Amino acid sequence: RIPQGIVRQAVVNTIANQLQDERSMALIFSNLSRNCEVSVSKLARVNLNLYKRLQMFVHAEHKDSIIEDGKLAVFIRLGKDFVNNYYEYVLPLTMSKYTGTAVDSATNNVWPFANFVNIPLDSLRELKRIRYREGIPFGQLYGIPLKPDRGDTIKILGNPSLGAIKVFQVGVRNITTGLETFAGEVWVNELRVLGFDDSGGIAAQARLQVQMADLGEINAAMNYSSIGFGALDKRLIERNRHETINYEVSANLDL
Repeated sequence: RIPQGIVRQAVVNTIANQLQDERSMALIFSNLSRNCEVSVSKLARVNLNLYKRLQMFVHAEHKDSIIEDGKLAVFIRLGKDFVNNYYEYVLPLTMSKYTGTAVDSATNNVWPFANFVNIPLDSLRELKRIRYREGIPFGQLYGIPLKPDRGDTIKILGNPSLGAIKVFQVGVRNITTGLETFAGEVWVNELRVLGFDDSGGIAAQARLQVQMADLGEINAAMNYSSIGFGALDKRLIERNRHETINYEVSANLDL
């Protein structure tokens, strides 16, 4: 079953109308004890300030003994590194139900909405501001609930920047408080960003020349451009990502 809303792309240059395979990455684990995790990482160079949300589909199933909902969690870590500067999102998982010895193949059971990762990237920026207001040291891992009804949390350590993401890490973690160990697998699919910020901006120029009779003259000029401003022939990604103010003043006096 492919995740809801995903459309398989057609293969070009073929006689038959073939569709590309839809595949997930499987994180397989056994004897996963408390606070232990299994994960995969990837180097990147991404500016997430251009987007509004980070999303991913997640499926979880047990192997030997049944795993209760909320005992495992999927996490996404992104930042400059995985040790000193990163954001982290953690979501407790709902396990897919079985019919006999096999997972029920209904799409909403294979890919339950409760496991859908949907992170508003503005919440990560707000987390950094809250930490600053609370006076939390940069070297301390700090987190707050994102949506209490889902049990997901966002965390920050160090000084990561969404404008300079260099590493991604996706994994599954045993978050039980007991001594249970788990065996199973978690599928992750379609990690992506959504909602490109296409809002426009403004720009202005002003010039002033003051003539003071025979004493001299004063010239002043200023130009301003906001975030999102760009020329008509610029692509969205080429628009301003900063607010800029330039000014200059000069005087020519006869003394």
